[in-house]
Amino acid sequence: MAVGNVSLNGVGFQAVPVERDGEALLVQRESIDQYGVVFRTGGAQRQEDISTYTAFIFPNFMQGLGRDRIDSDSAQKVNEYRRFRDSTCETRFGRDVRLPILEENMTQSGLEVVRDSELFRGNLVTMWEDDTSNQVVARTNTSSNTAWANGGNIGHAGTIKVGLALKSQKDQLLALIANANDHLVYRASDVGAATWAAASVQPAINLLKDSVGVHEDIDAGLLEVIGGEAVAILWHEANGTITFFSSTDAGDNWDDEAIDLPGGDATNGGVKGVAVMTGPDNEDKLYVGTESGLFEVDTAPSTWTFRLIFPMATNIDNCRRMKVMQDGALWFAQGVSDDTPPIVYRMFVSNAERRIERVPNDFSLGDGLPEEAMGPIRWMEAAQGMVYVSAGGGKVGRNARVWCHNGDGWHSMRRHGTEDQKIEWITAGGEATPFFHYAIRTGAAASDSKFLAQPFVNPASGASIKREAQGFIDLPYIDAGMPLISKGFLQVGINAEDLSPTNSGEFINVDFGEDDGSGGLNARTNTDLGDYLSGTSIRKFGSSAGLSSRNLGLRINLHQDATTNTNTPKLKDVEIDVLPHVKVLQRFSLRIDIRATALLEDKTSESVITELETARDLVTLPIFRYGNITATNVLVKRLRWIETLYNPGGSVDTAPNTLTQRTGFADLVLEEVIR
Repeated sequence: MAVGNVSLNGVGFQAVPVERDGEALLVQRESIDQYGVVFRTGGAQRQEDISTYTAFIFPNFMQGLGRDRIDSDSAQKVNEYRRFRDSTCETRFGRDVRLPILEENMTQSGLEVVRDSELFRGNLVTMWEDDTSNQVVARTNTSSNTAWANGGNIGHAGTIKVGLALKSQKDQLLALIANANDHLVYRASDVGAATWAAASVQPAINLLKDSVGVHEDIDAGLLEVIGGEAVAILWHEANGTITFFSSTDAGDNWDDEAIDLPGGDATNGGVKGVAVMTGPDNEDKLYVGTESGLFEVDTAPSTWTFRLIFPMATNIDNCRRMKVMQDGALWFAQGVSDDTPPIVYRMFVSNAERRIERVPNDFSLGDGLPEEAMGPIRWMEAAQGMVYVSAGGGKVGRNARVWCHNGDGWHSMRRHGTEDQKIEWITAGGEATPFFHYAIRTGAAASDSKFLAQPFVNPASGASIKREAQGFIDLPYIDAGMPLISKGFLQVGINAEDLSPTNSGEFINVDFGEDDGSGGLNARTNTDLGDYLSGTSIRKFGSSAGLSSRNLGLRINLHQDATTNTNTPKLKDVEIDVLPHVKVLQRFSLRIDIRATALLEDKTSESVITELETARDLVTLPIFRYGNITATNVLVKRLRWIETLYNPGGSVDTAPNTLTQRTGFADLVLEEVIR
């Protein structure tokens, strides 16, 4: 049994007072400073060098969507703080974040479902179904930019005409429609697309298994142009194949190319997307997306050939409306369910090599999409060096979005407010004042057409852009790189421009969510931190300037007073100041009298020395006790010997002498490592 006045590793030792600062102290106990202050010998001091707290700064969100939580080992990676969990604001550009662009209505008198669009002779021409699908019509964007009007009827009334595709070639605008169970091509050459005539020789008839229904969504065919020829890529539904017809006279006479791709069944089959791009042999190829993957079609030989170059899991939305974008790559998407984020690929071809990769910071990377934004991509477009897609909205609990990829990641352009409504068609308009057009499928027989004005310009240019009254950015949850300890989240700073002095004008509000007490997290909208105004850039957490939590997530809300819809707060930086609260550890300094311990414990001095060395050399942490202190695990940080020799037999202390023992004192420094 240990009888000394201190115990280490279950062994008793006799500590003796040591004079320190004019007092005789048995044990000197002090707290350990666990934070060091870095002083840089080169360059300016940095904010992270401050010893009192650590600042986590979100400087911009150009990396786009992707993070719900910044995992601990990424806490010091700068790029992780350039991504958001969700946003409706304008986050594409580096200078600042602004309110989302205002959604405006197009006038569309009597029109039902929009199917496609094409820029023809300076006019944006759209294809609509009208009169309960008894008529397919062309409508142009009028000089006011806000109405679909003019144009003419495509084909003849009296039979159910579902619109499929528009494509311009030479001096003709070609329209492909499904009429009953046939594919028909019509042509127009006038500027307003008012007068349409049927092709002299149509593609083969009766390719569809049965007559199309009213406003039926069917992937029956698309149009493309390659090598100066128009190509109709048609679903031969009855045979489960995709077949090809070509025209050398701008769509007036069509010839069967006598090749057939696998086209899929009646549930998933059809033509999902087509594009023309240079192949590995440096010649243009026709690329066709189907329910089973991406095909390359070589149109150079007299008998066309094809091969499957990128197999995909069967899905009705594979490669839907894929496009060759302005980076020179073919962008295409893996179709997914309404409960999954889409996967977007891009294919580059150069130096006789083909490379297919996921796009940077894709929906499927990071932490994916918020649940309400899940679902497949339905359309793709390119404009001003960026890529735009519509996605989601396929069931209750899902809201359709228009997303933009700025080269770094995906950014929300528009979140539709009503669940279970798809954005099926988008286009970057050709107006003098650029518009981004899209249509929301509000019902089986209705498309509600909208537009965003000035959507492609960097707002730092000073262009006047109409804005919505409010928008938000959800920041990732952060744990400051220490997942198992509570932090003192001290304050949130907002660096912004154009804030009003009161919240009746332009202002920013911050909400937060912390640990919920059960191991989970409260929503970012759980608690209001406060408003940020022209004179208020910092808000503290609570009256004691601190929130105790392992994790924290923020929602940044931007607001406009709506009296002048071109006004917006301009958010530049978000700073979260954090003090990690590591449990206070202690250091113990004491002196052991070796001979007194040996006498008290009825041991030899050598055995006392051995026991101290054993405690020093332990890989695990020995237990230290003295007085009424709670047992604590310590590391023997330092063991210094002040030795003399003792010979109990009284003989001369000369070496070697087996009777001579070391004695004296041992100075110990013990430190807690964990508590």
